[in-house]
Amino acid sequence: RALAQAYYIAEFNDRVLAFTIRAEKDDPKEVRDGLSMGLRDEDEKYKPAYYVYRYMDTPVVPSGDSSEKLISEYDANSMWFPSNAQRNRFKAAQEVMAMNWKTLVPGYQEEKLNGMPYAFPM
Repeated sequence: RALAQAYYIAEFNDRVLAFTIRAEKDDPKEVRDGLSMGLRDEDEKYKPAYYVYRYMDTPVVPSGDSSEKLISEYDANSMWFPSNAQRNRFKAAQEVMAMNWKTLVPGYQEEKLNGMPYAFPM
């Protein structure tokens, strides 16, 4: 949730010019110190933050049958994932993306996000 909230705060604040993500992959030295700040873990597996990152600026995505769906409308149980753990991480990201961001982020405009390029589902 923190990743999406930070991005939305930056996106909808005209005074913010950039948003930087700390790391793509967890650093082993930082993990030993209790810091897991990557989108992927040390074994290259996607964390829930990866899926949030992938979909946080595209609430409407193509479904493959020429229709459009909200990311929360995809049935993760019928999608292919390399493991059940990855499927569960996708589901966790779906819950984050389904939050009522208008109540959490001043100036949030879903319409602006719908104009961004699509991220295709896995």
